[in-house]
Amino acid sequence: MHPSPHEQALLAYRWLNVGDDRMWLHFPRYWMAFNALYKVVQRPGQREDQAVGGVIELFFEKDAAQRCLDLVKGPIDDLVRLPPGDDRRGPHDPDYRGKTTALANVIGSSTDPIERLSCVMKVVYQVRCNLLHGSKDPAVMRDQELIAYCTPILEVVVPTLQAIMESHHSVPRPAAGC
Repeated sequence: MHPSPHEQALLAYRWLNVGDDRMWLHFPRYWMAFNALYKVVQRPGQREDQAVGGVIELFFEKDAAQRCLDLVKGPIDDLVRLPPGDDRRGPHDPDYRGKTTALANVIGSSTDPIERLSCVMKVVYQVRCNLLHGSKDPAVMRDQELIAYCTPILEVVVPTLQAIMESHHSVPRPAAGC
């Protein structure tokens, strides 16, 4: 069921009046920067979430990935405690949290910091999808929590990746089939 024009106008009003909330203001800014970085590895026809993970897997070394994970351990733990759902589905759909729950399981069980960081960024990607496609509301507590968990992750990972990639004068291309 689609929301009414009045409901959407009220949501737009809330967005326009978020004020100076650093989390809500920084999330899109850092995501746009991250988007510029992962476009380097995205192949035509490839799903965007694959590029999100692929850029981490291609450019990070284990020690740098582990440093990022250590710096944002608390927000990651909070984010995966109840992973975000796919708002294209209803909250009662059995697959609503399916993809992010599987990613959360890898984050909690993998010993490879690159794989874990890649999965973290894919979970953040789900929040980004919900946010940019109109399913997040600055007045909803759960949405406030998700942005509060994801923004510090972006603030650590994006500048780290940017610095790593800046040192590359030629960009390695992913192998076929990755």
